[in-house]
Amino acid sequence: MNKLILSLAMSLVMLFPLSASAEKTGWKNPLYDFTTIRTIKLTAIDVEQNYDESFSNDDYATEKIVGYLQKALGEKNIKLDVQIESNLTTLKKETDNLHAAMNEISTKQNAPKEYLDNGVVELHITSKRLGYRTRIIPAHQEARTRIVEFKERDNRGYEVTKERPVTDYVFVPETTEFDGMADLTFTVYDPVDNRVMFNINDNRERRGDSDISGMLQRICNLFAKQISRNK
Repeated sequence: MNKLILSLAMSLVMLFPLSASAEKTGWKNPLYDFTTIRTIKLTAIDVEQNYDESFSNDDYATEKIVGYLQKALGEKNIKLDVQIESNLTTLKKETDNLHAAMNEISTKQNAPKEYLDNGVVELHITSKRLGYRTRIIPAHQEARTRIVEFKERDNRGYEVTKERPVTDYVFVPETTEFDGMADLTFTVYDPVDNRVMFNINDNRERRGDSDISGMLQRICNLFAKQISRNK
């Protein structure tokens, strides 16, 4: 739980944008040389219970995360050592000691880089959402415009063909839409002293598509890119 408190503190205090999207934020400990990482031990994937009745967690969330993460890290020559089983847990967010955890975060920008023991780090993933939301669109009238041709005579008496827009109102029955949603937090630790090295939260949504595969692949690719470099 101390790891969770520390990762939360870092997410709140030292966020920087990793791309143009406001939905992705993260922090990287400047004391470490991330290019020395060779193995990432995946120690936990916590899939939070979501109590929104309109949302459904993917039944194979853990398996899909592991699969896409292995592929993304492999392309960076980093091994993913999976040391977990599929699980579904409800996390209780503790905030009482949040300020104490903040004070433990090092901000030494000019210190020498710390090298990792055999290039091994530990990874904890929290999945707040990975699945789809169901939206009911009520029956309604929908305006649809079409172009029709008509003939008339010009000022010289010749018949000409012209076009004009015509708007019709069509009844649309009730429909169901599915929106793919992914909200994952990756926190990386130095296994020697459990110090947080890296933290990123990636929150994405794709309206009208329940397939989260593409989103998850991009999330894992971004993590692999960020964890394998110092910038």
